[in-house]
Amino acid sequence: MLTWINNILDPYINELKKVEWPTWEELYVNTITVLVASFLLAVLIALMDFVFQFLVGGLYDLLIG
Repeated sequence: MLTWINNILDPYINELKKVEWPTWEELYVNTITVLVASFLLAVLIALMDFVFQFLVGGLYDLLIG
């Protein structure tokens, strides 16, 4: 019964043995890098949104207001 399961899983297990997994330190550093980059990108997009809102609002007031 378990032989066919082993036949199915063996190629996957062999490939996973070849993978070079990151160390905990590498994982930590990469996680912090992604979090900081995501935060900075969010701040940049928010600033661009506020500037665009200000410009469009000013243009609207100038033309319609």
